[in-house]
This record gives sequence, structure tokens and C-alpha cells, in this order.
Amino acid sequence: MPIRSALVALLTASLLAAGASTASAVIVHLANGKTLSYQPLRGQGTVKPFDAFFTNLDYGGGPVMTSNTNYTLYWRPATATAYPAGFKSGVNTYFKDLEHDSSGHENVDSVATQYNNAAGEFVKYESKFAGELVDESPYPANGCTRAPICLTDEQLRAELVRYISEHKLPTDLTHEYFLLTPEGVESCFEESAEAECSANVTEKAHQAYCAYHGAISLEGGGEIVYSNDPFVNGKNCDNKNHINGP
Repeated sequence: MPIRSALVALLTASLLAAGASTASAVIVHLANGKTLSYQPLRGQGTVKPFDAFFTNLDYGGGPVMTSNTNYTLYWRPATATAYPAGFKSGVNTYFKDLEHDSSGHENVDSVATQYNNAAGEFVKYESKFAGELVDESPYPANGCTRAPICLTDEQLRAELVRYISEHKLPTDLTHEYFLLTPEGVESCFEESAEAECSANVTEKAHQAYCAYHGAISLEGGGEIVYSNDPFVNGKNCDNKNHINGP
């Protein structure tokens, strides 16, 4: 998958709501120099083409994931709200189904084979599910102020680097980590007066994204491709059409 591809749409609703949204992924450049791609709230957001080299899809010049092995990473300390019954199994089943249908033409990943890089290397629908990861570490002190529990992208990145490093997990362009937090845990790109945040923060003016993805370049080499998927089941971003349970 390309890092800026539609793969973020896999988890725009907590239990993988089916049905296409009219909004496309949006690229945002943060003040700290990081670049992220996010799925805007349903019915919002427009994308301006920034590349005329390809006639079918825009290419930003970055690396392309030609195959993807996916992990679900559930970050929930014991004091946090529990995931609803069927939540984790439903999400995990979705990724298992993607693996089952690899190389086929039955689902959202099938269209990703349109993507290619400047070297002419095309994405393959070659998806694997590596399994469920559980992180019970406490959340850090709030890095943003738009929700009772509010974490910035910088804090999420720090936890991903720590967890993946401690567990000696792969850090390359063939693996992606989908970070799923429980209800009540919100996030913002950064702390600022104009902060763009997850769909269920307290102030509507700051509600910007359903989910987003990015990449972390590691010192000494390696890359962590990740997606931040805040809990939205039954809330904003959820079209109520759940294909894998409640």
C-alpha cells in the first residue's frame, strides 16, 4: 500500500462500517515538520490535485508499500474504558478477510493496485494479518486539551516506537500498525489554538478526522508505518452499517 493511500479508510469506523464516503484522504503538513494523511469527517473535506505526472492517481513522490502485513495494536491500560464485546474480534476478522481475499477483486484493497511509484513498481493486493497486539501501558499526561483524555500525534508516535522496539517487531515498508484506543480517548495532531483533532473531541470546531496514517523514520534505519484509529463506533464517522458484528 502507498503510505498516503486509501488504506486509512479501513478503520474509519470502529467496527469497519461498510459503504463509501464522499470524502477522500487529505494531506496535512504539521508545524513540527511531520506529514500525515487523514480521513475527514463524513461529508467534509476536499482534495486538491498536486501532481500531474500520473493521469489516474496523484503521487506525492514518497515510498510505496507494494505489500502489507498488518497488526492491530489495542492500547488500553486497566483504568481505561473497556472495548465493547465483539469490537476486537470484529476488527481482527476484517483483516483476516483481507488476507483471505488477497489478489482478488472483492473489496477496498483491490483498487490499490492502481498505485505505483516513479520507478514503475505497482502495489500488489498482497495483504496478511500478523495478529493482535495488546498494550496495557498507562497513557501519558494529556498533550492536548480538547478532551478528558487527549493525546497528540507526537505522544502516539513515542508509544509506538517504545512498544515496537521493546517487542522487537518489524520496522519496514511491508508492515503497518493500526493503533486502536477505546472510547473516551481522543487525539489531536498537535496542541495549538487551531488544532485539528479526532471526531469526538468536545469542541465541534476542532473535530477534523476519523482516522489518519503516517510513517516514523527511525534513527539508525527502519520505518514504522502506522494508522491512528480513535474509537468512533456509534459516533461521528460511523455510518451504522457494520459488516463484522456490533
